[in-house]
Amino acid sequence: MFSREPRAPIEVHVFGLPNFLVIEAGETMMIRENRSVWIDSANIADDPGPFCMSFAFDLGVLADSIKKIGLLNPPYVIGKKQGRGFEVVSGYRRVLAVKALGWEKVLCKDISNSVTSPLEYLVFNLYDNLATRTFNDVEKGMILCRLDPLVPRKEILEEYMPLLGLPSHEPTLEVYLRVPDLALEIKEAFARGQLSFQSVRALEDMDSLSQSQVFKWISELKFNFNQQRQFLEILVDLALKDGISVFEFLAKEELSRYLEDPIENRPQTAKRTLQALHELRYPRLTRAERIFREKVANLNLPEGAILKAPAYFEAPGYCLEVRFRDGKSLKRKMEALLNIKQLANLDDAWVEKE
Repeated sequence: MFSREPRAPIEVHVFGLPNFLVIEAGETMMIRENRSVWIDSANIADDPGPFCMSFAFDLGVLADSIKKIGLLNPPYVIGKKQGRGFEVVSGYRRVLAVKALGWEKVLCKDISNSVTSPLEYLVFNLYDNLATRTFNDVEKGMILCRLDPLVPRKEILEEYMPLLGLPSHEPTLEVYLRVPDLALEIKEAFARGQLSFQSVRALEDMDSLSQSQVFKWISELKFNFNQQRQFLEILVDLALKDGISVFEFLAKEELSRYLEDPIENRPQTAKRTLQALHELRYPRLTRAERIFREKVANLNLPEGAILKAPAYFEAPGYCLEVRFRDGKSLKRKMEALLNIKQLANLDDAWVEKE
């Protein structure tokens, strides 16, 4: 029931002109039949269905809006192929909202005789949503998963990923295709921006027990994105080194005790946890850092003088930084430095002494 005809420039009209919707460059999908029908709300499916792309949304705000001004944009539905009732193509959140308000009937657009394939239903809903909102990361994963069996990979990468604000990068696509399979609590955190893309990618490579335990640590210690990266990188390395799962590694007594700290101390606990993992992963570096700190503390440097070691002790030598007010102040501090006899004992902290 669609006619496709060239059109330039490209426009997207969803509800402003409800009789057509542009879905492809240079083509217009004409909806010839979109009957307005009153449907018993009980006859509209509650489950998301195969075209849904909504996750972790606030139904209360939408319900309040509909209660005050009514349902301005009717849901689009199709009759179920098996059994009675209707399935939502577009407007799933609106359907849930009116049901929550107790509406017995809903004015819908029935496009059962307008669309010929699941892909066209899916793309219809995609553009309907794009016209009114942005998608969270879990919703992007849902969309890509629904497109994957229907559209060639090349087309997904070149057309649909930029449409969703994602790079045309196959490894990125693979991560998003696995997002719907994650545990609900992990998906909710990702959708709300509490988990980074890199963290989700690392979690997807773990078994379910490890995923759950790692997420517990990240959420309870409230790691920021940078801390998440450090935590996961070191954790995976240590578990691999010991030949055990991440779940088993986190169960070690010297680590599990950190989660027992009072909630108000969690920012400090997060830092101590990362430091403990750092020490386990880099024991020689940790020893060198400790030796250097002890030697500097014993020097009794003048105020404003700071002695620095190179990052990870990778470069030879140290750096002395002196802050001074004027030439006389600098002279006094330089004289004080020259009189520190312990400076002669400052050697390479990285070299182990016999």
